[in-house]
Amino acid sequence: MDLTRLREEVLVPAQAGAAVRSRAYACRKGAYLPEQCVPPALLYILEGSYSHHPILAGFYDLKVFVTCSKEEQARRLQAREGERYENFVLRWIPLEEAYFAQCRIEALADLLWDPTNL
Repeated sequence: MDLTRLREEVLVPAQAGAAVRSRAYACRKGAYLPEQCVPPALLYILEGSYSHHPILAGFYDLKVFVTCSKEEQARRLQAREGERYENFVLRWIPLEEAYFAQCRIEALADLLWDPTNL
């Protein structure tokens, strides 16, 4: 995750009321997607596991931590990742949990939301 690029290409222009021009990175393709332009708006929603990283935290008016049960997480990842699921269990989930703990992501959120039982 290139947090510096996210901050400079997306958050700084958005906060200044300017259009946001950015190219998303597609992990599965290993390449950047074509540039997208988002016109100035009153509300932007940035989502993702690393969107609460401390280098980005000062840009937000509201930080929402969305979570779910371990069982629901497993079900969703298995459906989405198929044969790559085991890699998430062995590598990505432990890394994400360590990041959440080290940076106190859940504790520093303004709102916690668990849609598991909706």
